[in-house]
Amino acid sequence: MKKVVFLLLAVAFVGSLCFAQEPVVTEEETVKTKVRTLICIVDSVSGGSSMAGMKPQITAKDKDDKQWTFQVATDATIVDKNGQATSLSWIAKGTKVEIKYTETPDGPKMAQSVKVLQDW
Repeated sequence: MKKVVFLLLAVAFVGSLCFAQEPVVTEEETVKTKVRTLICIVDSVSGGSSMAGMKPQITAKDKDDKQWTFQVATDATIVDKNGQATSLSWIAKGTKVEIKYTETPDGPKMAQSVKVLQDW
């Protein structure tokens, strides 16, 4: 009888340890990305290469003449000055755009949306 009681207590103890564990939080979950906005003038647009796994890029300068480089997300929204959907191929050097992007400490600036404000 003592063995049965001991065995039941041991099982209950081990079972309580399984349910008492705190959730494991990975480093990726603790890093929160903020969406930031930049109004700038496009210097260049490169199409990237899907075969090489490269994303399209936009290089632009802000009002202080600081150079910015963005990778364009595959699901990014690209719109012209009338709010109509368009593609990066229609954005030329000198075009004034509003770029909404995210940035993580160890990753590139990733453009989530590009809106044309003024054609070149």
